[in-house]
Amino acid sequence: MVKRSIKSSIIIINHILQFSILIGLSYLQSLTNTKALVMRHLYQRNLDFESHFLSDFGLIVQNIFLFILLVSVVFYLRKVIEKDRRYIKIIESILFIILIIIMLGVINLDFFKNLLVYGYLILGLYLVILIQSMNIKIVSKEQKE
Repeated sequence: MVKRSIKSSIIIINHILQFSILIGLSYLQSLTNTKALVMRHLYQRNLDFESHFLSDFGLIVQNIFLFILLVSVVFYLRKVIEKDRRYIKIIESILFIILIIIMLGVINLDFFKNLLVYGYLILGLYLVILIQSMNIKIVSKEQKE
């Protein structure tokens, strides 16, 4: 009972952390309209990011990685629905799928590519996806115990 409440608390804290990362990124983008140094820093970082992991090849690799991850989570969700039917596992898996689809949209849509916070947005969304995968692992461990 205590372990279950601790795991539920960790999952809630992880969701709050994910939400705060996304809010922080949107606030950072809003600062570019009023603060020149923030705009200059983000512009310089975008140039650095574009030469490395936001190059055309880097974006293609990220798309392939996210697509493979999406397919594997869909198969995991199918297995959970057929065998386990625990709602928390289903909800966490569906949230993971939604985050991957959002990430694919952010990587491929020009609207997001034109934002100054684009590089940090990509890194932040990868962090959110990583936290969500930890939530899925916590929920799947709960059944074994």
